[in-house]
This record gives sequence, structure tokens and C-alpha cells, in this order.
Amino acid sequence: MLRKQFPASHVVTRNDLYGDDQALWARAYGDACPGWVSGTFKPGSRQYAITLVEGSADRLRQALVLVDASPAHPQSWVLMPMEHVARASVVRRLPGKKSMPDSVIFEAIEAGALTYSWVGDKFERQVSAK
Repeated sequence: MLRKQFPASHVVTRNDLYGDDQALWARAYGDACPGWVSGTFKPGSRQYAITLVEGSADRLRQALVLVDASPAHPQSWVLMPMEHVARASVVRRLPGKKSMPDSVIFEAIEAGALTYSWVGDKFERQVSAK
């Protein structure tokens, strides 16, 4: 599904992270992959938030995609289209409260984060600075 839309990209790994971000990620999350996380981000089924990168150094580009891989109705949403970034960000899950779905956290470690939450019938983005 994503290979057609992002043919030159790959899922972010710890090796894609900037210098000390690799150690910070490992200390906080161990061997977990910084490029994908599962959760119930949209009511109804389980989805996967996946961040993809392509290029390197001053030509690094990154995207954030949400995939619902239900066999009956596979869907994807581009939360952030492929764009130039200074360094790779990671993706995490913020558990929902009560009957609310989980949220996607897209974070540039020690720099700031975007939070994507399902509100009504679409994803809304909030910016948080560190």
C-alpha cells in the first residue's frame, strides 16, 4: 500500500535518528522501532502510524502516514506529506481517555512534537514546543 505512494522511502529506524537521539530513544524505549506504532487512532479498528524517510543529511525528507490494514477495508491517511526536515522524527502513541481514541505523537526528540487526534470525522493536528 505505501510502497506505491512512497517508493524511495523506508520506515524510520534508530540509525536514522540524529546523534544523541539514538541513545535517548534506546534508554526510553529499548529495542522498539521509532518508525511505527499501533493503536486505535480512529474508532473501529487498530491502525498503524508509520513515519517514512528518504534521502540523507541536507536532503532528508519525511512523511507520516496512518494505515488501517483491515482486510475488508484497507485505508491510509497522509497526516504529514513528504517534506524536507532537518532531522528524523519518531512516532509514539498517546493512549486515549475513556471512550476517546489514541493519539499519534510525531516528535523531534528534545525539539517539539505534533499530536494528531481523531476529532469528529477527521484528524486534527496540535503543535507542542519543548
